[in-house]
Amino acid sequence: MQLSLEAAKNGILAQVQRQDLIANHLANINTTGFKKSRQALGDFPIPGTHDISTPLDMRQGDLVRTARDLDLAIGGDGFFTVLKGGVPAYTRAGNFRVDRDGNLVTSGGVMVEPAITFPPQTERKEVLADGGVFAIMDGGQTVVQVGRLEATRFINPMGLLPIGDNLYIEGPDSGPAITGNFGDTGFPILQHRFLEDSNVDLTEEITEQVATQRAFQANMRAYRTADGAIGEALDLFR
Repeated sequence: MQLSLEAAKNGILAQVQRQDLIANHLANINTTGFKKSRQALGDFPIPGTHDISTPLDMRQGDLVRTARDLDLAIGGDGFFTVLKGGVPAYTRAGNFRVDRDGNLVTSGGVMVEPAITFPPQTERKEVLADGGVFAIMDGGQTVVQVGRLEATRFINPMGLLPIGDNLYIEGPDSGPAITGNFGDTGFPILQHRFLEDSNVDLTEEITEQVATQRAFQANMRAYRTADGAIGEALDLFR
């Protein structure tokens, strides 16, 4: 009976963690480049299941055309590189902007790596398919290359570790970062004036939520039944 109680408790905890994942997915359904996570469950000596990991789901979201000069989308397996607190981090979110010092930064203000800075007189920005970034000035008469965006890949991108703000860092299972030019063999393509939508599917999440609630209720009933049986057994010795 004690084992039944432990199994039901483990099942309850697993469903609570599953619900937390669903809530995070729904909160980020409109976040550019957001990647959902999957719940990986493992069986342990005590019956029931435990949440042992939440690997990333790196399926690509839909690419949507925009009119912004600094909207960029990655087509295929890869990331943009930024520098967060002096540490390389990686993102799929290409809704970049220019800060007050002219630096190219993420929507959260994190600078891209290598750094790219636009002159104050820049009137328009262009980004080529290979990642080359250009400042257009003097009514289109002057074109200056101000940098190049690098493409970064990992052998196992599902092993990256999320650190918030739609950023990831290398994890023990991701392998080291592999850098190159967009469009080169083995590297993704870069699409200018496009953004990648979140890969969260609303219908799928609602279905998961219903299944989670039912599984939670079933485990609660099992827990109460086991708890009641233990109580009755103890009453026999009183």
